Amino acid sequence: MGGNEHNREQTEFCARNALSRMAVLGIPPTPENFLVWFCYFANRPASLKTAVDRLVGDGRAIDAAFSEEIHRRFFGQEAEAAEVMEASETVDALLARLTERVSAQARGAEAYGGALADAESALKGGDIGGIVSRLVDETHRMASLNREMQAHLKAAGSEIDTLRRSLGEAREQAETDGLTGIANRKRFDYTMRGATKAATSDGEPLTLLMVDIDHFKRFNDTHGHQLGDQVLRLVARTLTDCVRQGDLPARYGGEEFAVVLPRTTLSAGRPIAERIRTTLAARKIVRRNTGEELGGITISIGAALFRPGEAPAALIARADSALYAAKRQGRNRLVVEDETAA
Repeated sequence: MGGNEHNREQTEFCARNALSRMAVLGIPPTPENFLVWFCYFANRPASLKTAVDRLVGDGRAIDAAFSEEIHRRFFGQEAEAAEVMEASETVDALLARLTERVSAQARGAEAYGGALADAESALKGGDIGGIVSRLVDETHRMASLNREMQAHLKAAGSEIDTLRRSLGEAREQAETDGLTGIANRKRFDYTMRGATKAATSDGEPLTLLMVDIDHFKRFNDTHGHQLGDQVLRLVARTLTDCVRQGDLPARYGGEEFAVVLPRTTLSAGRPIAERIRTTLAARKIVRRNTGEELGGITISIGAALFRPGEAPAALIARADSALYAAKRQGRNRLVVEDETAA
């Protein structure tokens, strides 16, 4: 058996047993609970299984509260996001395999029953008619068992679908910036790894924009953090409004944002960056409780083009250099990497 096949079987074993254990214990199939029990059967980390077994040996009740305690103990926010994404993919693959297996069995039983029914008709009245009839009866029994299996799969599929939706929601939350609603640094890093790998493989261009709000600290100090948060949300909304489908706007950190532009040259990325900059400059900040206009804000943007084979950090560094060149040149402007000396 090949390594990949063994890994698939091991993954399926862990996922099936996790779902079964939660069902037996009456533990809700939340992403957090599934993560605990999937990792228990996967023995990863080994310390989790040791801790669970020790508590069970001490007579501890195994229920939803127990799962929550184990989750808090072993999974911080960073680990949780990675494991939830892996668990979500695992359940998707598991359900697809189970569905295909039962569908194949149903097709086989149906074909078998049809062939025997044809044989029974052809041989009716012959000496072996009784044998064929018994075989047809056996086929009917197989079909009945198959219907029972399909019913079980339907029930399990409903539970797994619920879990898949929960995992999808948890994964989306893990990749979304809580304040602005756009992609967070984690999703940006993940997307950059995939985008640079694809660009190297396919030979397609990839442009990165680094965006920073001009004089944001001064605005925060003057008007307060609540209005500062309003500014961050306005910038995020502007980025989302101005990019194309397939582009990724993300909050990089603090008042700095990034936009990943796949299959885009610097010359094609320039009008996108300028549209972001001019759109934001035309918008006004309004104090919501009084309607008072507080003026506008501007951003500086640096752009760089991916060089095949380089690490994502190198592309980020060059886009950052262009961004700081824009700051030095007076802010509220775009600078691309070949203009940094200007």
